[in-house]
Amino acid sequence: MLRSLIGLTLLLNATCLFAADYPIHPLCINDLIESLKSEETSPIDLDACNQEHAEKVPNIRILEDSLTVSVDEEDGSWQGYRSKKNIGTDTIKTIKVNSNTEALSLLRFVNTGGTGVFSSAIWIKIKTLKTGGQTAEMILSLPFGDRCNDGHPDIITDFPEDPIISVAATPFRLLNPDDMHPWRMTSTSMLLQFPTGSYSASELTKFFEKYDIPRPFNNYLPYGDIDNGAASCEGSIDRVYRFSQEVMEPETILVSINSSSEIVFSKNNELNNCLTNWLHTTIQEDGQVVSDKKVTFSIEKWREALKVLKKTCPAGKGGKE
Repeated sequence: MLRSLIGLTLLLNATCLFAADYPIHPLCINDLIESLKSEETSPIDLDACNQEHAEKVPNIRILEDSLTVSVDEEDGSWQGYRSKKNIGTDTIKTIKVNSNTEALSLLRFVNTGGTGVFSSAIWIKIKTLKTGGQTAEMILSLPFGDRCNDGHPDIITDFPEDPIISVAATPFRLLNPDDMHPWRMTSTSMLLQFPTGSYSASELTKFFEKYDIPRPFNNYLPYGDIDNGAASCEGSIDRVYRFSQEVMEPETILVSINSSSEIVFSKNNELNNCLTNWLHTTIQEDGQVVSDKKVTFSIEKWREALKVLKKTCPAGKGGKE
């Protein structure tokens, strides 16, 4: 996940100044990301890279949300980037590090031709040489998920402070806010392990233990008990990355609920009704209303609410006898 803590030190000690627009071709970013796979990396010539890709791939477009996209004409796949939303503009900005170095923070999105849109947050060091040219070097890349499965990231707070990043959340993830396990992959593995879809609670426990899979909240399984679809965005979760303390694991600090529509937690009507009633009560008692579309909870308040839920609604079966 980390390019290097040495590279991050430049950002952590920086004074945050947003400089002029800084264009960078999406495929140059891709080149930098590919460079992370090598044990030895070196900066790229930014001017030469921009010029090279501009000639090769003319199919670049800017979408409404300032997403600059490069499209593959053959298979329809695309990749793109945009600056963090809270800058308030549709241009790419840099953070001034010193007189000849800047850092570029971007959100990157990749579609491989299907419905999935996978995302990441990246930071690129841009250095102006004495000769007048510029180089670019990737210093950090944080991968996220596909759409509502921990995707759609937004950089809330940026360097030099510890970054706070918000990601989309499904009903299942809202009930498991501290969990970052890739449950879609686990669901696929379960289909291979139990092709008939039938398994006992003990078989499921052994499966979880064998592959070090965390037990979900109240034994609610994703997809089976609680909705975890990639198109089921029902809120978001904010996490802080405390790089200044050399802590690599993010810390959950805030849970937000989309309050503009009724959340459907489960296809099980009895369970769904119980969860819906619990959520309504929780919003009334502890929710911080941000707008008519959003209610937020500190992670401490949300964890307390989950304790109440565990006593109020039936647990998941955790397996089928």
